[in-house]
Amino acid sequence: VDKKCSEYLEKIENIIKENSPLGSEIKNAIEKEDVEKYSKTLEKLEILSGKEELYKKHKELLKNVRLVANLWADELEKGLFNEKIENIYNVWRYKQISQALKELAEKPYESLQENILEKSEELKKLTSELVTKKTWYNIIKFIEEKDNLAISQALRGWKQTIQKIGKGTGKNTALHKKHAKEKMLLCQKVVPAWIMPLNKVFDTLNPVENKFDIVIIDEASQSDISSLILLYMAKKIIVVGDDKQVSPSDVGVNMDKINMFRRKYIKGKIANDDLYGIRASLYSIVSTTFQPISLREHFRSVPEIIGYSNKTSYDNQILPLRDTSSSILKPAIVEYKVDGKRDEKNKINKLEAETIVNLIQTCLDMEEYKNSTFGVISLLGDEQADFIQNLIVKRISAIDIEKHKILCGNSASFQGDERDVIFISLVDSSEDDKSLRLVGEGIEGATRKRYNVAISRAKDQLWIVHSIDKDNLKEGDLRKELFEYINSLEENVLEKPIDENENISDFENELAKRLLEKNYTVKQQWRVGSYQIDIVVICGNKKIAIECDGKTLNHTEEETIVNLEQQEVLERCGWEFIRVRASQYFRNPDRAIKELIIQLDDKGIYPNNKVVHSQGTELLNKIKAEVLELKEKYNEG
Repeated sequence: VDKKCSEYLEKIENIIKENSPLGSEIKNAIEKEDVEKYSKTLEKLEILSGKEELYKKHKELLKNVRLVANLWADELEKGLFNEKIENIYNVWRYKQISQALKELAEKPYESLQENILEKSEELKKLTSELVTKKTWYNIIKFIEEKDNLAISQALRGWKQTIQKIGKGTGKNTALHKKHAKEKMLLCQKVVPAWIMPLNKVFDTLNPVENKFDIVIIDEASQSDISSLILLYMAKKIIVVGDDKQVSPSDVGVNMDKINMFRRKYIKGKIANDDLYGIRASLYSIVSTTFQPISLREHFRSVPEIIGYSNKTSYDNQILPLRDTSSSILKPAIVEYKVDGKRDEKNKINKLEAETIVNLIQTCLDMEEYKNSTFGVISLLGDEQADFIQNLIVKRISAIDIEKHKILCGNSASFQGDERDVIFISLVDSSEDDKSLRLVGEGIEGATRKRYNVAISRAKDQLWIVHSIDKDNLKEGDLRKELFEYINSLEENVLEKPIDENENISDFENELAKRLLEKNYTVKQQWRVGSYQIDIVVICGNKKIAIECDGKTLNHTEEETIVNLEQQEVLERCGWEFIRVRASQYFRNPDRAIKELIIQLDDKGIYPNNKVVHSQGTELLNKIKAEVLELKEKYNEG
């Protein structure tokens, strides 16, 4: 028995592991021949043996945890982590999301967004270049093929024929035009898209032979009845125009001859044949048959300027996308009265002309206008515009005229064009012994259209230079209406209404509340055209847009892309944006607000208790002072 006991003990010693508590207990029980203790130890060993699979799983899980969370694995292995976890999956997901949000918050969000926009612009540019190069490649490839030699010759010949036509005053002009039309039949096969003014269409295209899939007519409200020929040349036609702008003129046209042609060719054959007169535009004729599609969003002018046209010509249907703060030229509309006198014979107001040139000279020397373009419009005939143009050429260098695109003309000459700053001369003057003539709507609203075009050409600033006693203007006078509109701007009629029924997210409300507590002027759900900005912070006449990212739980990637595209549109219109992320805000609200305030300060947006000086008044006073100096220099008035 002792021998067997010794052999068993030796066997046990060989299989037990060093520092094994159970192994030591079994060994001790055998040595002391303690049967009861031996039995209890075997029971413990049996229980542990049953947990072997669980132990293996524990080791495997510990190994997996160590791959992604080494410190936590050490705590679990050493038994140092005693916190009870009800749902390990939720805890694990929380940790993952928390780390992801931390990484996002640490990324330079603004620079990433800027990089996206830069890449988008680069992609557009490269796409345009690719389309251009592929187009030219295929054209060149086509005309260089042996079978297409005649087309190549026609294309090059057409170019030379057009050069021979020139201004169209030579004795062989008719013959050259005939040859150009013949060559165009072949040219159209290789060059599918042609851009040309209407007179070139008549010179080089044969309406019977030259047919296009689509013809697009721009400024159709200025295209007279002769442009009807374009409808004959197109399978589909897109007519772009504005019936509230300048229409064709009948000055110098024999109306009897027009009426004779109407009776002879179209009376009883075409609906509304009575409308086909010299004053009719292609736009007005087409709109009798087709319902126009109105484009209501306005990109060009600041709201104060386009507001006049919106109120008087478009029934307040225009939605301006630019904000007043997008321009540093304040005020947006300046009424500038002088003591000028109109020369009745020549329709010239010399002092108004000299004042406008002085104003332009003064602006050219100011930092605020260093990149501005200038235009001058006479609202009474062409003589005043010609007089101002000659004065500009005498006083302003050709380099500045070219750089700032300085141009003078009437409303029609500016239609389809624009300038940063427009000076309008009303020309008329008040006389003590004569009542001021009434400037009404005009025949078929022609005068109203001239006013609409003239005022809406200005992008950033409009100057109304006049010599009129406003108190003497009669009701129904367009000038009285204009002056009343300018006065109404002081009452802040452009303030956007807030939709009280709008569903606003908790995040937006929370952010707006914190800014209000800091004494900022805050408006929520600010509408700009068809777009909506979450929060707008206002300081004087400057506004900043704040967009709240992550304001809803189900915000899709497509919605995010649309949101950024809308921001890009509004940024082109002068809006500045600050984006605040919900993930960043709710992790540390105080820090997020502090960073937001720093950004607002950088953009010149301050709380109500901080005094902000208006630059508009200072700029205007500075201009007026320097204009007076120029007036004395040239001994004007």
